[in-house]
Amino acid sequence: MKIISRILFSIGVGIIGFSLSANHFGFDKDNGWGTGRILLLILGIFLLLLSLLIISWEFWVKVQIQIDGSTKKSIKVITNIPVIRRSSNWLSNRSKEMENHPAVKWYEAKIASPVKHSRVVGYFEGSNYRKAAFASAIVGCIVITIYIWLISVGQWTKWPTTGEYYYELASAFRHGQLNLLVKPDPALLALPDPYDYESRAHISSPWDVSLFKGKFYMYWGPAPAIVLAIVRFVYAGRIGDQILVFAFLSGAFIFTVLLILQIYNRVFSNLGWGNVLPGILMAGLANPLPWILNRPGIYEAAIAGGQFFLIAGLFFGFLAIEKEKSRFFFLIITGFCWASAIGSRVSLIGAVGFLIAMVAGLLFYISKRYRDWLFSILAISIPIAIGLTGMGFYNKFRFGSWFELGIRYQLGGQNLNKIHDQVISLSNIPPNLHNYLLNPFRTISVFPYLKANWGGKYIFFYINTPPNYSTEQITGFLPSVPYMILAVIPVIYLVWKYWQFSTQIGTKRSPLHFLNTELMVTWLAVALSGATLMVFSTTLLLLWGTMRYMADIVFLAILSSTLGFFIGLRLLANHPGWKKLFIIFVITLTILSMTVSLLLAITGYEARFEKLNPILFEYLTRLFTP
Repeated sequence: MKIISRILFSIGVGIIGFSLSANHFGFDKDNGWGTGRILLLILGIFLLLLSLLIISWEFWVKVQIQIDGSTKKSIKVITNIPVIRRSSNWLSNRSKEMENHPAVKWYEAKIASPVKHSRVVGYFEGSNYRKAAFASAIVGCIVITIYIWLISVGQWTKWPTTGEYYYELASAFRHGQLNLLVKPDPALLALPDPYDYESRAHISSPWDVSLFKGKFYMYWGPAPAIVLAIVRFVYAGRIGDQILVFAFLSGAFIFTVLLILQIYNRVFSNLGWGNVLPGILMAGLANPLPWILNRPGIYEAAIAGGQFFLIAGLFFGFLAIEKEKSRFFFLIITGFCWASAIGSRVSLIGAVGFLIAMVAGLLFYISKRYRDWLFSILAISIPIAIGLTGMGFYNKFRFGSWFELGIRYQLGGQNLNKIHDQVISLSNIPPNLHNYLLNPFRTISVFPYLKANWGGKYIFFYINTPPNYSTEQITGFLPSVPYMILAVIPVIYLVWKYWQFSTQIGTKRSPLHFLNTELMVTWLAVALSGATLMVFSTTLLLLWGTMRYMADIVFLAILSSTLGFFIGLRLLANHPGWKKLFIIFVITLTILSMTVSLLLAITGYEARFEKLNPILFEYLTRLFTP
């Protein structure tokens, strides 16, 4: 731990020094203190204080023990004061009289006792897991209700449509073709460069679709359209993109809740059942999830579809590790889910590959026979191979290349056919790093009090950015979801475990051919932190910064943060005072994260509440504005 504290101390001092002298070294052309430099200074101070806390940990433990002893003595002295002692005895006597009152006895005998001893209550009181599951179900219903309110703009039963792109693609599939049924205007095809927005501004065409050899295609992943084409065998009505966003996002939330409960039951069931609730709330309401529900279009449908299949696959993969008898079945489902995740959102391919490697590695460790492990790998790999091969043929038949997704041919605001080499580039990392982590929101004097800023083109300090880099409204994770600070704990835990392991080299350690608690915690920390980093790294490479892209990261990041919360509670189990402070800290982070996320979502990309339900918006403004 001393080495960790020294590393943190050195990094903290370096960051503080850099923030103080950025303009002197030419990194910041502005002599003033912008938001980036202030946040950088705060980060350095935080790391510095964290290192000092680690160094002085034993001292604070002794202080806590002394405080507990002094508190007990003080309480004993206070309770022995004559006035307080007599008052306590009087209240105790009155309480006994109330217990013997006929009305109270009738309530206890006819209502309280039957309910308390009922099978339903007995079932949920049987274990912490059942209590956690029951509480999570209640919270889950509240979250889904909020989803309905947001996506309907407060109208509940009437959901404003945002487009039917996936319905159109599903219709094309059902007609046996890969291009959309709508045909391009001949005037569009006659242009020397139809991808130039200025030259085609007067010609009607679907926004952001791909044009290639006289046909319209969609560059968004086809998996949601395949699902929709199957659904149309039993339901012939038109299904808008907003329905898909709600269904996929609700499904991703439900599978995240189930995974949190499985992790809690498997590793942390000795913790109080209420400790699952911060993670459950964040899994449903962390920014940008409410945000994208307030503009549920085709972009959000592709992202939500990818998250649904990614988290569903992670849940079934966890079950495959835990349940040996049903392992092959769950691994097949996992494979198809992850193949569909890539088919919805190709940027998830790195995270899927990493998670497959993690599952394969753990199964190799715990499998009793090499043949069992080989069959397990085939069970998860074959669906992935089928999905990737299908995507390759899908691209080849549309654009003549196995790896061409059609982004360069899209009819959007930028001519990506000319700047295709900049769409994915290392030069996009600096501004994206600032926008996705630190870009602040702005405050206003009336409800909803908070609004998202447009993304900045700097990281901590002002720098040059790619000339074609662009942003939409975006609020970074740290300002909008401070709960994600807890995701650092699994990383620190892994460093600590690695240090323990490295100091034991040369000693005898018998191999464990079973999945013990410590191994599972370590595996979860690596899998969740690594997958989160893989998705985040991919997002940083893109030419655009926008709030909805944060949804590619948020579920994995919330799982990592919740795991960090659980690990923190375990580490503080023998320090009740610090444990209480830690719980209060996490509750505060949760409340702040929910509040900021929901307030930002009221405005969203297009101020839908204000435009589509002005009566409700005006009422809320008057209600919450002093």
